[in-house]
Amino acid sequence: MEFKKIHACPNDCILYRREHKEEQKCPVCETPRYKENKAPAKVLWYLPIIPRFERLFANEKDAKNLRWHADDRISDGKLRHLADSEQWKKIDTLFPEFSSDPRNLKLGLSTDGMNPYSSLSSIHSSWPILLVIYNLSPMLCMQRKYIILSMFISGPKQPRNDIDVCLRPLVEDLKNLWEVGVGVFDVNRKEVFKLHAMIFCTINDFPAYGNLSGYNIKGHKACLICEAGTCYHQLHHGKKTVYLGHRRFLEKDHHYRKMGKAFYSGQEHRTAPKPLTGEQVYELVKDINVTFGKTMKNSKKSIWKKRSIFFDLPYWSYLDMRHCIDVMHVEKNVCDSIVGMFLDIPGKFKDGVKARLDLVDMKIKEDLHLRPVGKRTHCPPAEHTLCKDEKRSLLAIRGFWKDELRDVITMICFFFNAIYRKVHELEELDELENEAYLILCQLEKLFLPSFFDIMIHLIVHLVRDIKLCGPVHLRWIQYDVKDRRHGIFVKTVDPHELQQAHLHILNNVDQVQDYIDVHKELVRKQNSRIRITKQRLIREHNNTFAKWFKQKVEKEDCVSDIVKGLVQGPECDVICWTAFDINGYLFYTKSLDNRSNVQNSGVTLVASGMHFSSLKDQNPLFASMPYYRVIEEI
Repeated sequence: MEFKKIHACPNDCILYRREHKEEQKCPVCETPRYKENKAPAKVLWYLPIIPRFERLFANEKDAKNLRWHADDRISDGKLRHLADSEQWKKIDTLFPEFSSDPRNLKLGLSTDGMNPYSSLSSIHSSWPILLVIYNLSPMLCMQRKYIILSMFISGPKQPRNDIDVCLRPLVEDLKNLWEVGVGVFDVNRKEVFKLHAMIFCTINDFPAYGNLSGYNIKGHKACLICEAGTCYHQLHHGKKTVYLGHRRFLEKDHHYRKMGKAFYSGQEHRTAPKPLTGEQVYELVKDINVTFGKTMKNSKKSIWKKRSIFFDLPYWSYLDMRHCIDVMHVEKNVCDSIVGMFLDIPGKFKDGVKARLDLVDMKIKEDLHLRPVGKRTHCPPAEHTLCKDEKRSLLAIRGFWKDELRDVITMICFFFNAIYRKVHELEELDELENEAYLILCQLEKLFLPSFFDIMIHLIVHLVRDIKLCGPVHLRWIQYDVKDRRHGIFVKTVDPHELQQAHLHILNNVDQVQDYIDVHKELVRKQNSRIRITKQRLIREHNNTFAKWFKQKVEKEDCVSDIVKGLVQGPECDVICWTAFDINGYLFYTKSLDNRSNVQNSGVTLVASGMHFSSLKDQNPLFASMPYYRVIEEI
């Protein structure tokens, strides 16, 4: 497939294309285009998306799958796919011409910094730009083969706010696909149609969230959804901004609003801020002019740093949720903060002398204020404070914490588990959203203000993202830069293992069950002179069934192809893999797992069969038993 290498200014001022194609140095910062060895200072790799979309429709199976959201999706009022979300339905209403053809593509755009050199270069940051096709079913749209690498921004420096310069070629193609479209042959329908496409949303971690949206995620108004209504407090001693006041999101008659002593700022009478619509955001940013480049400094400071390049797309201002937070990053940061608070992890511990002095300034939690004891100062233990023995204990949550603290930590675990569900009831989402508000209010009661950074605050908006843009598992940052090719080899299987494998298959195929019953009865008659136990009956059956089954089938005329194939048995030489991807799940062998950072070799199997308590047991039970093992071979 076609790709383009586009030279770029190392300070991300311009791309050397179109009017700058022949330039030898950047007209903005005057940095040379080439290094001393004549190699370009920075290269952007662009993989045009239109030929890749054409290739999808050239495959009959893929072309059919791209209509799944209209032809095969279950519409039962539940939230299973992005097509069930509010934003998808709004697009269908506002742009009926686009939505009239289910082959028109709705895409998710994801990007994040990565280090292709692993530990060899800790400061290198390259940025892949990935596209996810949401026309596909949930089982397919997040598979690696359907995730399109559209652009690769090479390092070593990350583009940050200047990423708009690099995205220009991609946005131009997306704008053309929306306004003009491109003629594509659909091999499934045997016709040429006009293909259009749009970006449904972007999926990013919080820093990239600010880079793509143009919003300033640092400082007092760090929340893009609350925007100017972000409730913050500047800690005088801790020198950090914290985000409190989550009682605003509760119902007006909730009893937490009247609890003045337990919370900072007394009784709460304010209401939750209303998120800005896309049109309102566009009105705020449309006149912002920015000179891109790392050497350029824009003197005007505002919560909006730029007008995002995505507003060049005609439909962008009509979307209610343009940028989605990757929930995995929020969960990781929340867990790091909680564990760091409990275990006093350096860099994560948010309880110290400065944090206690801030309590004095805020006039809250008087029982935790520092107290002079002789020549020393006593720091009273908080509810989350653990001694060394308690930190070592895995049962600390149950054995040492008070009920209120234990309950709120458990609620956080249940909350994240609930939002990861693949199917949501719309009524349950409202309850889940109220639960998020309650969790944050309870945390404000129990934890110090220094705990509440912006990542804790973002819990408030996670359920809103689900309502507008669909289930979380379809909005991951999905890519893996590691080499995932796995070895294939041929192995000769031991005859005894082969026999066991063949017998296992025969005993678990429905078409063979009648033959099994006949053979067991035959074995019982052949041993009628002696008293045969059920255990011996099964052993004799296992030893002779495969040979008898083959002779029996060869004498019959009307036999299904499946039974004929089972009679032949497996081959001695089999193909083996060190990893295998099946039904959307990737399995490793133990040998490959030992060289991997993740564990993919553990499996469980529920087996059904006759269970004997001893050799003399005359009343065996037919039961199921789970087995847990590690994959040695595939």
